[in-house]
Amino acid sequence: MSDEQTNNNDEKAVDLANDVDKSDPASDSAKSPKKKPRRARAAKANRAFLPIIFFIIVLGVIGVGGNYAYRLYLQTLDTYTLIKQSQSANAESGQEFEDGVLKRIETMQASQDEMKTQQQEMTDYIEVLREKNQLLRKDWLIMESEYLIQLANYRLLFDRDINTSIVALEAADQRMRESGDPGIINVRKAVAEAVLELKQIPQADLAGLSLRLSAINKEIDKLPQKTPDPKSKAMQQQQQNDQVGQKVDSWSQLPSAIWQDLKTLVVIRDHDAPVQPMLAPKERFFLIENVRLQLEQARLAMLAGQADVYKERISTAIDWISQHFDTDANITKATLDSLNRLVNESIAPPLPDIAYTYQALQKYRQGRDVPVVKLVPATKNDLEKQAK
Repeated sequence: MSDEQTNNNDEKAVDLANDVDKSDPASDSAKSPKKKPRRARAAKANRAFLPIIFFIIVLGVIGVGGNYAYRLYLQTLDTYTLIKQSQSANAESGQEFEDGVLKRIETMQASQDEMKTQQQEMTDYIEVLREKNQLLRKDWLIMESEYLIQLANYRLLFDRDINTSIVALEAADQRMRESGDPGIINVRKAVAEAVLELKQIPQADLAGLSLRLSAINKEIDKLPQKTPDPKSKAMQQQQQNDQVGQKVDSWSQLPSAIWQDLKTLVVIRDHDAPVQPMLAPKERFFLIENVRLQLEQARLAMLAGQADVYKERISTAIDWISQHFDTDANITKATLDSLNRLVNESIAPPLPDIAYTYQALQKYRQGRDVPVVKLVPATKNDLEKQAK
């Protein structure tokens, strides 16, 4: 850089000298011989510095480019090193993953082989069980039929439940039909006869009878007593009518009106039947409650199928109503008529004996020798013995 400044200074001096020469014509003639050698020397000096300057510039460019290339080389080397490390790490992880997959495949293969072995053992055990016990679906159906026939007998004998017995017998017949065994035809015939007998039994309308008894029970307190009660509304109404009917229009009718009033002080009635003593209010209350109790017991006996108790309780209620209440009143007549019809209702008709259905099934089982099997869990030793 110092050489360039020197050259510039020389050029500036030459130019300054030229300007002086141009401005001073007198001196131009005196100095003209020295002017040419100076210019020549300056041009030669400038020409000598040009290669040096160019060489310096080339060296600077080469240095900058080399530095950039070296840095780029270092970055490339680092990137290559990282790539190599990642490749080696990926190779190791890939090898580990492959080893893990192979181990899992081996484990799954072993588990599958073990499952196949267990499945084969289970199949062999089932075949042995079938051959040994001969327990087929038909045997289970026959066992279910036996249970249903027993249930029908119990419900009919102990609960008098005809509808449930019919349903149980029909279900048993359905099971026997599904078994497909022709040897069970006699049992199905007995079941069909029992179902027909049960369907022919007349069944009372227990719900309707119960409602009729409840309605009669509510009207008991409205029944009039057999002996008229002076405090009753009917007697008071009759006395009011008698008083309204007696009118005095003149003094001459006054004695006869007084006589009529005196006659009403004592009333004589003629009763064909023996006169019952008048009941006190408490006695009448207990009488009505006892009649209601008899009707309620009759209703419960009817629902339980106890025909004797049912008839006895209604008959007692009829006797008490006829004895203590006015049988000429319309409400009493209607009540007694309803009770007489209820007492003649057949709430528990005689039931047939259907035990022959179970006996027929027992004969079939004895002839066929159907086993009664109790299943228990099998052990490994049992499986090995059966396999041998």
